[in-house]
Amino acid sequence: MSEPRKVPGEPTNDPNDFSELPLEMQQHVLQWIDQTFAKTKTIRRRLTSLSIRNMYNHAFADRDTYLTNDEMKGALIAAGFRFSKKELDRPNKTDYYYFNLQLRKEPKQ
Repeated sequence: MSEPRKVPGEPTNDPNDFSELPLEMQQHVLQWIDQTFAKTKTIRRRLTSLSIRNMYNHAFADRDTYLTNDEMKGALIAAGFRFSKKELDRPNKTDYYYFNLQLRKEPKQ
């Protein structure tokens, strides 16, 4: 990633934000998702889109790979995962999604 990208200041609550990322970054995120998560039959309520986004941002903190929650939602949808919205007890600017996924026991090679 050559130039630092401008991250939106306010959440858009639109998973299509993922398609606005540079192609190289989209591929990097999708590869990480494929290596890190396995699909499950049912939607799991252990990890939200925000917690998965935090895992990704922490794993690549030394690179210009920061993702928003909306971009991560779009990446997981693009990777073929199904989702449901998390019900929140307070208003929020962006929705959190649960997905039909679990962490792989060992990273996929």
